[in-house]
Amino acid sequence: MDVFYFKDPKFNFGDDLNAYIWKEVLPTKVLEAPDLTLVGIGSILTSERLEKFVGGDRKIAVLGTGVSYGTPPSDMSAWCLAAVRGPLSAAVLGQPKLSVTDGAILLALTQNLYTKQEKPEKIIFMPHRSSLQRGSWEPIATELGLEYVSPQTDTLEILRKFGEAKLVITEAMHGAIVADTMRIPWIPVTIHPHIDEFKWKDWTYSMDLDYRPISLPSISADDFIYYQGLRGNLKKFGIHGTDTLRPGQDRTMYLDYLSRRFSPSYEQLHHLTKNIQYTRKAASKFARITKPLCKANARRALGEAMKSPQYLSAQALFDEKLLRMQEAIRTVEKFVS
Repeated sequence: MDVFYFKDPKFNFGDDLNAYIWKEVLPTKVLEAPDLTLVGIGSILTSERLEKFVGGDRKIAVLGTGVSYGTPPSDMSAWCLAAVRGPLSAAVLGQPKLSVTDGAILLALTQNLYTKQEKPEKIIFMPHRSSLQRGSWEPIATELGLEYVSPQTDTLEILRKFGEAKLVITEAMHGAIVADTMRIPWIPVTIHPHIDEFKWKDWTYSMDLDYRPISLPSISADDFIYYQGLRGNLKKFGIHGTDTLRPGQDRTMYLDYLSRRFSPSYEQLHHLTKNIQYTRKAASKFARITKPLCKANARRALGEAMKSPQYLSAQALFDEKLLRMQEAIRTVEKFVS
């Protein structure tokens, strides 16, 4: 069996879970199936990632995968669609019964990947990998007594740190998913404007949770101007922060969102107008004055975020979703028989 998932050359926690979870939870018959490709954890149920498998010789099984970053492959009729990440992905596919939850919930069945302390004391702060490209939040988190965890850290090391945590503050979705799976309360935040509302709400709705992240301010004037430029680009395509989507919208509305959000080229979304470029250049002259003020504001906001209402899915629903994901594994097992 091959596992297909997005491999970031700099690593990324959510994607890299694929390298550990499946070999712990799948039956031998599935693991040893020579002609099977398992589409695993991640927002990869798109034509960009999977169209190459359409009409091919290999058996394709989808297990806890999500739609986002584009629209689905053209023809999945020969594939085993055992479970998708949530109701939004299922709606886009036109198959609402496929909605279960993210495949990372299966971490709960593993025996060797993490150990949860009886009395955890740490509070973890995890940004999204996109935010790592701008100013570092690590000094601010450390000043507040938080354990800063980059999503590009070794996967097992992150799981070890989560085992010591009593709370996770996260911009990265799989920071929240793994926290929820380990039954650790979590708080969603946003720093970078490109955080994807669709995939977050796909998962949170699957666990009967809302998604109302706390927007953290920029830690420098340059970051603020840069992010404002990106927000302006998104607004041109009708995307307004994380408050565009609602549960129960029909398939055409979700497809319209995905095409507007992800059809623009990378260059279009990241293009900064001459006015923005000029403003960044002008602001750089005052960085010595503005940077401490911005950092103080960011520190205050993150400190307030720590006191915000915490998220955790209901235990009964969590147990139900875990059971359904195990049933989905049995569906894949029958598929390869």
